[in-house]
Amino acid sequence: MIIHPGSMWTLDRTCGKCHDEHSYNMHRNLMQTEAGKIQGAIWGWGAPNGYDAIYGNYSIDDPDGEEPKWGSKSYKEYMHKLKQAYPNIFPDSLKELHQADPSKINDHPEQAVFTY
Repeated sequence: MIIHPGSMWTLDRTCGKCHDEHSYNMHRNLMQTEAGKIQGAIWGWGAPNGYDAIYGNYSIDDPDGEEPKWGSKSYKEYMHKLKQAYPNIFPDSLKELHQADPSKINDHPEQAVFTY
C-alpha cells in the first residue's frame, strides 16, 4: 500500500506503470522542477549564470529530444517556434540546485540566494 500514490516519487510503482509518458512529462514540467522560480531568484540576486535556466529541484534531462509528447501538430509547431525564440526557457537538462556554503556568504553575498 502506498500512502500517496500520486506522489512524483512513487509514479513508477503506481500511475506510471500504465501511463509512463505522463510520468515522463510530469517529472520535467516547470512546476515540478521549479526551474523558473529558481532561475528568477538567481537572476534577481545576481548570482552566476543568473539568466540561464540551468538548475532545478533535481538533476534531469530530456533524452527524447525536442518533439513534445502531447498536442496537435499546430501546437507542436508553436512550441518549436517558442524554443527557437527563447532557448533559455526550454533547457535540455537541469542540474540539481547546489547547497549554499554559509562560510562563503560574507565574501559572496549573491550566493545567499541558494539558501532561499
